[in-house]
This record gives sequence, C-alpha cells and structure tokens, in this order.
Amino acid sequence: MEYTLVRVQYGNSHEGLVDDVTLDELIRLRKVKRFYRPSEDAWVDVETGPIRLRMDHYGGPERRAFDEEDADRSGRKPRGLLSKMLRRKQNTAPQKVLTAHEWFERGFLALHSDNGDDDRAALRAFARSISLDPDNERAYLNRAITYEKIGNLHQAIDDYRQAMALAPRDAKLYYLCGMARKRLGQEDEAIADLEQAARLGYRPAIDFFKAKGIAI
Repeated sequence: MEYTLVRVQYGNSHEGLVDDVTLDELIRLRKVKRFYRPSEDAWVDVETGPIRLRMDHYGGPERRAFDEEDADRSGRKPRGLLSKMLRRKQNTAPQKVLTAHEWFERGFLALHSDNGDDDRAALRAFARSISLDPDNERAYLNRAITYEKIGNLHQAIDDYRQAMALAPRDAKLYYLCGMARKRLGQEDEAIADLEQAARLGYRPAIDFFKAKGIAI
C-alpha cells in the first residue's frame, strides 16, 4: 500500500516531506508551524488552522477519521449499508494490532527492499513503532536514515539527535548526524558531532579528521 507524504515547514522555515504519522508527532511536539494540504491547495497553520486529531489504538493522534489499514483498497471510506456490514465484520473479526517491534520489522524490510516506493511505507512503519515505544533508538535511527534517503535532512538530524539522547555512547549516531549536518550546511554543529564520534573511537570519524590534518 502506498502512502502520501506531506510537506511541512519547520520552526526554522526549513521544509521537507514527512509521513502522516510523523506529522502528528511533529505537531504534538510543536516542531512544525504549518503543513501543506493538497485537497485545499493551501498551507495550514498548526496553531490556527483546522486540524482533525483523534487517539487510536496505536497510541498516536491521527489526521483522518479512519486509518489506511482500515480502509478499502479504493481508498474511499465505506458508507451506508456497506459501512454497517464492514463494522459488523470488524466487530466479530478485529484486525491484529501490531506491536512496536513488529512495526519496526515491517519498516526495516521496506527500507531495505529493492522497491524505491517502499521508503514511504518504511517511514510510516518506523513512526508507528516510535509512537508505541518512544525509547527505541533503533526506530529513530532507521527513520533518520530513511528521511536522509528522501532528502529531508532536517528531519533526519532531529531523529539522529533523538537516537543520540537514548544511546549517548553510540559513536555511529554522532557520525551519521555530523555528516547530515555537513550536508545541510551546519558546519559548527557537524564538527562537534564528528569530534564526539572520534572521541568515542568511531574509525570513520577519526579518519575524517586525519584526512584534514586535525588531531583529536
């Protein structure tokens, strides 16, 4: 199943694409100031615009009245008699609710598949995993890698930093964050992260400074 990414504008005016579950997370944490709603061809201010949120069994607020996993394949919400029949069927045979680990595994498989379109599914699965287990640094790390892959460096850096906070002795996280910062033009912050990676003994970071003739 394909998922549509949403363009957001962060507090520092950087823009990037995110999945809908991550969008809910960013709005809740006040990390974005507006997002683009294609159906209205307009930007929605998260402070003043109409935003539909609800809490569901995954533990995260949603921006729609129903989830893609619960919709029919056409993407349209069932109505009338069909809706009642489906509700009755759901009541008797509820869908399995995935755990945080299962969502992570689903995202990992999507990320490393040969199908480039699976990046969107990977992002959403990692976001689902994070909503259920916010202390899993592997979910943040893999979501960061996926966001970097699709070009949203700002979100990738934010996720790397979340992973670093959860695993402060993981040198690779500092290195990946530092390299992403360099690509975004945040030179001072990049050097600080790379220095920490080198101090923690991460060889690629040590080689980075050696190549520049800088002793760490």
